[in-house]
Amino acid sequence: MDLAGAAVDDPVSVTSRASAVGLIEAGNALEEQGRTAEAMARFDAAVQLDPRCARAHLSRGNVLLAGARIDEARNAYELAIACDPQYAAAHFNLGNLHCRAGEYESGVQEYQAAIAIKPDFADAFVAMGNALDASGRRSEAIDSYERALAINPGDAGVHFNIALTALTQGRSERAIDRLRRAIEIRPDYVQAHHALGNVLAGLGSLDAAAASLGRAASIAPESAEIARDRARILHALGRFPEALEEATRNLDLAPTWENKVIFATCAANAGFRDNDVRIRATLRAAITEPWAIPYRLCRTALSMIMLDPTIGRCVELANERWPARVPKRSLFNATDLSVLAGDGLLHAVLQTTPVTTLQFERFLTAARHALLETAASEQEADPADIAALPFYAALARQCFLNEYIFDCVDSERAAAAACRARLLALLDAKAAPPPLLLLAVAAYFPLYTLPEPARLLATGRQGAVSAVLRKQISEPLEEQGLRDGRVPDLDHTGCLAGSAQSV
Repeated sequence: MDLAGAAVDDPVSVTSRASAVGLIEAGNALEEQGRTAEAMARFDAAVQLDPRCARAHLSRGNVLLAGARIDEARNAYELAIACDPQYAAAHFNLGNLHCRAGEYESGVQEYQAAIAIKPDFADAFVAMGNALDASGRRSEAIDSYERALAINPGDAGVHFNIALTALTQGRSERAIDRLRRAIEIRPDYVQAHHALGNVLAGLGSLDAAAASLGRAASIAPESAEIARDRARILHALGRFPEALEEATRNLDLAPTWENKVIFATCAANAGFRDNDVRIRATLRAAITEPWAIPYRLCRTALSMIMLDPTIGRCVELANERWPARVPKRSLFNATDLSVLAGDGLLHAVLQTTPVTTLQFERFLTAARHALLETAASEQEADPADIAALPFYAALARQCFLNEYIFDCVDSERAAAAACRARLLALLDAKAAPPPLLLLAVAAYFPLYTLPEPARLLATGRQGAVSAVLRKQISEPLEEQGLRDGRVPDLDHTGCLAGSAQSV
């Protein structure tokens, strides 16, 4: 649009100008309702009625900028300024556009022009401070913020901006003072509470930091960032149960790897009073993925496992009778075995790291003896024992993992040797060994040390038993092959190529 060519007398009628103003006001109302296209049509019509209407060009620019049409918005604002060089709002909005485009110096110039027109334009001082801060001109930015506060002392956001800028200058005490001032003005200013907590934490004032972050969390319970920072502070203070609760909430809000690590860090030192299903499931994931070295989470996980009344009772019984081996019928019944078989957290611990408590080690020693008692029996396996295969398999993996450190008396050792001989006889006869017999042997001897251990891989075992075979045969044989300078060739059944297939 060629404004320079417009008649000097500005022949637009008063009626046209009034109509243009009416269109602008109607457009503004539509824009507030989110009806952007209809609003833009009104602004365009206003420009047609009065090409020199600065307000119409400004309104068009606002809609265009909101739609990220930067160049068109820039042109609209420049037309508004050409129509009315003293239009402070147009300079201000053009400054905002420049800053949005990363043109901070041009933005500062437009803010200065707006302020020259309207010296009490507090928002322009704030925006100029933001632009100066983004340009690295921190001292000038603070001066601009201070001038905004001289006009409007109750602007909490400006105090907050000064605090953040002061932090970049290493002026923590000034930042704390401004953050507290912002909170006095606006008690629910969540960003100020959050920032204050982090600044105090950096200065070592952990109790005060926890209090500030607690207030921030109460205002914005959906904020993962606040929950994350609060979990870290509570952990540093040794308030482990609270830290773990916050870390769990944080993980629910944002399941990022960073937050998983924070949960594991907090969980490593936590103790429990309640058998919390949610924390149980999260602990299991932390151990199996893993989010930390599983050993660090073992004691915590065992404390949670012991809260199960069935498992707790079995563990207590094994310890009361120690060093005697509790007969299977006394150690656990069918219901107890069902609980042990279904405890995923227990299985995760047994499969990934040696247990770290003497109390639980004694229970597992007794449970292994009960498995041996079942496997050595001439009677057909009880359905409850078959259903407990996941637990017995996890127990066998624990024994392999801890290098068979559990106490073993002579009679027990002899019974285990007899089971091993029976297993080998079945393999020699090309008969499939019962799963309980296989697991009992695996709980006392590493399966890869058996003669021709790959024969067991051809049995087509599935599920938990298959995982034991993989850990005790396939992986050791692969490692041995790599040490010998060859890559073992396993066929699709998991057997070494060329090994016996007839089990």
